[in-house]
Amino acid sequence: MRKFEYKLEVICAGKGTADEVRVEEMLDLAFQDLVYDDEFVAVLDEKESVTIRVSRLDNKMVDNTGT
Repeated sequence: MRKFEYKLEVICAGKGTADEVRVEEMLDLAFQDLVYDDEFVAVLDEKESVTIRVSRLDNKMVDNTGT
Protein backbone atom coordinates (compact mmCIF):
# COMPACT_ATOMS: atom_id res chain seq x y z
CA MET A 1 0.00 0.00 0.00
CA ARG A 2 1.14 3.53 -0.79
CA LYS A 3 -0.13 6.63 1.02
CA PHE A 4 0.23 10.28 0.05
CA GLU A 5 -0.57 13.07 2.50
CA TYR A 6 -1.12 16.71 1.59
CA LYS A 7 -2.05 19.75 3.62
CA LEU A 8 -4.95 21.88 2.36
CA GLU A 9 -5.58 25.33 3.79
CA VAL A 10 -8.89 27.15 3.43
CA ILE A 11 -8.30 30.85 4.04
CA CYS A 12 -11.21 33.27 4.43
CA ALA A 13 -10.64 37.04 4.38
CA GLY A 14 -13.79 38.00 6.29
CA LYS A 15 -14.93 37.41 9.86
CA GLY A 16 -17.72 34.91 9.31
CA THR A 17 -18.66 31.78 11.20
CA ALA A 18 -18.06 28.65 9.14
CA ASP A 19 -20.11 25.49 9.43
CA GLU A 20 -16.98 23.35 9.76
CA VAL A 21 -18.83 20.05 9.57
CA ARG A 22 -20.45 21.05 6.28
CA VAL A 23 -17.14 22.42 4.95
CA GLU A 24 -15.52 19.05 5.68
CA GLU A 25 -18.39 17.21 3.98
CA MET A 26 -18.15 19.42 0.89
CA LEU A 27 -14.37 19.00 0.65
CA ASP A 28 -14.80 15.25 0.96
CA LEU A 29 -17.35 15.22 -1.87
CA ALA A 30 -15.13 17.36 -4.09
CA PHE A 31 -12.12 15.12 -3.56
CA GLN A 32 -14.15 11.95 -4.08
CA ASP A 33 -14.69 13.12 -7.67
CA LEU A 34 -10.97 12.49 -8.19
CA VAL A 35 -11.46 8.79 -7.47
CA TYR A 36 -13.51 8.55 -10.67
CA ASP A 37 -11.10 10.66 -12.73
CA ASP A 38 -9.20 8.35 -15.09
CA GLU A 39 -6.28 10.77 -15.42
CA PHE A 40 -5.88 11.01 -11.62
CA VAL A 41 -5.88 7.22 -11.27
CA ALA A 42 -3.41 6.95 -14.15
CA VAL A 43 -0.90 9.38 -12.64
CA LEU A 44 -1.10 7.38 -9.41
CA ASP A 45 -0.32 4.27 -11.48
CA GLU A 46 -3.03 2.45 -9.54
CA LYS A 47 -4.64 -0.74 -10.84
CA GLU A 48 -6.80 -1.80 -7.85
CA SER A 49 -8.43 1.01 -5.88
CA VAL A 50 -8.02 4.59 -4.70
CA THR A 51 -9.47 5.95 -1.47
CA ILE A 52 -9.40 9.62 -0.49
CA ARG A 53 -10.12 10.59 3.10
CA VAL A 54 -10.71 14.15 4.28
CA SER A 55 -10.04 14.73 7.99
CA ARG A 56 -10.04 18.01 9.84
CA LEU A 57 -6.69 18.46 11.60
CA ASP A 58 -8.03 20.80 14.29
CA ASN A 59 -10.51 23.62 14.59
CA LYS A 60 -8.18 26.28 15.97
CA MET A 61 -8.72 29.53 14.10
CA VAL A 62 -5.62 31.44 12.99
CA ASP A 63 -5.83 35.19 12.68
CA ASN A 64 -3.79 37.49 10.41
CA THR A 65 -0.94 37.64 12.93
CA GLY A 66 -0.44 33.88 12.72
CA THR A 67 -1.66 33.19 16.28
